[in-house]
Amino acid sequence: MIPAYNIEFFTEDGKLRARITDYSKQTYELKVSCKYLRDIFEKDKDVTSLNNAVTASQYAHCRIGLARKFLMQENHCYLMLNGLFLY
Repeated sequence: MIPAYNIEFFTEDGKLRARITDYSKQTYELKVSCKYLRDIFEKDKDVTSLNNAVTASQYAHCRIGLARKFLMQENHCYLMLNGLFLY
């Protein structure tokens, strides 16, 4: 759970990404795997509606997951945002 203003959505190579800053001021740029968030983004390929929802909220609960290993690159795991709950 972090302040909602610590989350910003952006695009990279046409894909949805999230920039999240935690309480220790560490910033993470994560792929977004959450179907709900990606569906909102896919409507117009714009992050404005997602960022507006974040700024209208006080707190955010970020569900962070770890991608599974790839067969060809066993050590290629990464963090991703797979859920977001705004309060």
